[in-house]
Amino acid sequence: MPSRRLRLALAALACACLSLAAPLITVCANQPAERILDFHSDIQVHEDGSMVVAESIRIWSNQQGIRHGILRDFPTHYTGRLGEQYVVGFRLLSVTLDGSPAEAHVENFENGKQIKIGSIGVVLSPGEHTFVIRYATNRQLGFLPEHDELYWNVTGNGWVWTIERASATVLLPSSIPVTDVKLGGYTGAHGSRAQEFTSAVNPDGSFDFSSQRRLLPRQGFTIFLEWPKGYIPPPSAWSNFGYFLEDNRQISLVLTGLLLILTYCLFAWSRVRQDRAPGIIVVSYEPPPGFSPASLRYFLRRSFDNRTFTCAVTSMAVKGFLKIKQAAGVFTLSKAKDDITGLAEEERCAAVSLFMNVSELELQPANGRDVAAAIRALTESLRNSLGKSYYTSNPGYLVPGILIFAAMIGVVLFTVPSDRTAPVAALALLLSILALSGGALIGSALQPASNVRHPGLANPGSALHRVKLGFYGIFLLIGAVVAAFALASYLKPAVTAAILLALAAQIAFAILLRGPTAAGRRLLDRIEGFKMFLGAVEGHRMDRVERAAEAKAKLTPAIFEKFLPYAIALDLEHVWAQKFTGIFASMKAAGQLASAGYSPEWYSGDAAGDFSLYDLEPTFSAPFSKAVSSSAVVETTRSSPAWTDSGGSSSDSGPPSIDSGGWSGGGGGFSDAAGSGGAESGSAGGGGGGGGGSGW
Repeated sequence: MPSRRLRLALAALACACLSLAAPLITVCANQPAERILDFHSDIQVHEDGSMVVAESIRIWSNQQGIRHGILRDFPTHYTGRLGEQYVVGFRLLSVTLDGSPAEAHVENFENGKQIKIGSIGVVLSPGEHTFVIRYATNRQLGFLPEHDELYWNVTGNGWVWTIERASATVLLPSSIPVTDVKLGGYTGAHGSRAQEFTSAVNPDGSFDFSSQRRLLPRQGFTIFLEWPKGYIPPPSAWSNFGYFLEDNRQISLVLTGLLLILTYCLFAWSRVRQDRAPGIIVVSYEPPPGFSPASLRYFLRRSFDNRTFTCAVTSMAVKGFLKIKQAAGVFTLSKAKDDITGLAEEERCAAVSLFMNVSELELQPANGRDVAAAIRALTESLRNSLGKSYYTSNPGYLVPGILIFAAMIGVVLFTVPSDRTAPVAALALLLSILALSGGALIGSALQPASNVRHPGLANPGSALHRVKLGFYGIFLLIGAVVAAFALASYLKPAVTAAILLALAAQIAFAILLRGPTAAGRRLLDRIEGFKMFLGAVEGHRMDRVERAAEAKAKLTPAIFEKFLPYAIALDLEHVWAQKFTGIFASMKAAGQLASAGYSPEWYSGDAAGDFSLYDLEPTFSAPFSKAVSSSAVVETTRSSPAWTDSGGSSSDSGPPSIDSGGWSGGGGGFSDAAGSGGAESGSAGGGGGGGGGSGW
């Protein structure tokens, strides 16, 4: 414990310090707080709409917040409803301190400019000091439908000190009658509707405004003057457009990129569409060389279905390799011979798999594995033999659009604040990946449909597989929407919308680009000519084709059977059979057919007796396809046709393998959305001018 003498000494020292500091404390307590004693603004509006403003700011300094000078903030950037920028001009003309020129620097600050007045080497004496700031500005007038106006925040709402008195004098062009000018204003914090001020007209035609109370920190004084239209010319449409491009460089460049993408996509699509236009269709009396019925259907549909297997089996039956028996709704396939040399490559693969362990096979669920294996062998052979020559996604056409889109993102990253570059880059990349991937999956899901019910048979076009692709695509697009909302929190709405539209255009363009190559187009034309021969046209054209067909090749049972598998592949078996109804009736009447009517040697069963020529589809091809579907086993393997995503081509002979200075004059003006707002719906803190300040 300290001794009693030490405690007494410390107490005496404390009393002495307090007695010495008491006068200083009294002086500080009696010293006035720093504040603005008077804020007056002289505003002159020129005939071209530009303005010169002289602000006289008389302050009281006690060397606490105001040691070297003051900081005056002046807003120049305003944001519209869609995120577009409206930038007014600002040029500092002169600055004086207590009547003498003062050192001043203009710097970018938040949404405008900051004037730093004073010198680091000079400390202001306590007491009153007057700063006079003269500057020029433009694009401050509002050109509204009913009238023109000046809506001006005299003091700004950003000052950290009390303003004892605020006033302004406005001189409009002499051409505007004083009696036609409406005066108004607001006082208080931002959004206040209080009108504690007076206004008057001076003999020289100027207008005086004066607040009736002191303004506390963060409060301001806003005035407005309205006059009839026609006295000050508004900027032309071209001028406004030029201002928009200058004020919104990011939006302008991004929208330019979007326009380039849309223009390029339309141009490229017109080229691709022209290349895909059908040629002259000539009747063909034979199928395309080298194409079996199964490969023809697989080519047209770009996917496998049950009918593909049906026409392959029918083709093998017509060629004498197997027989088809139908009894009580059950189809049985029986091998008629071992020689497979007369079959197409894909038919040989299916035949070997189908009769690998048996010579007779019922299309029943019990034999599902054998049927599924044969279908898988057929599909794999078709996929490999057709190669990549007839359909293409034209990936080369996508490159320019992708490069333009990358340039758009680069512009965005270059023009956003540095602290936003990383999150914007990450979100833009994520949005692009999700949107493009989702669009690609949905595009694949929209490919030609298939009625196959066992998607495990290398069949990307099956219903279940397409549903899954669509689900995954929608899931990814939902993720893209979430990423877009996150990106919108960093960017202007117009920029985000332009990015989304550019992505949507690229996705739609990529889907539209998928189609036949030049060789594929020629093959499609050849198939159309063959379909005309099979009977896919009506009326007088059908009559001409039939007469030409009879002259070219006599319609006999052999011709009927030869092309029946192709008719099944092209969904024309009913029309093809109807063409032979009269021929077989004549042959039956002449005794050339059995009394029961025509029936091929390779078929026996429910459709026998004129082979149901009147309803061949419901009695033979449709039930057979249904039997294939019900007997196949559901598996899980997937593979895509190798010929659906390439740019190759081949012959069609068969399957192969802002600166503050520098402007002059210039009216400009606020639109209702950008800044002025209109006096009738105004409040304190709105309009041009404004800002605030502090000391340093």
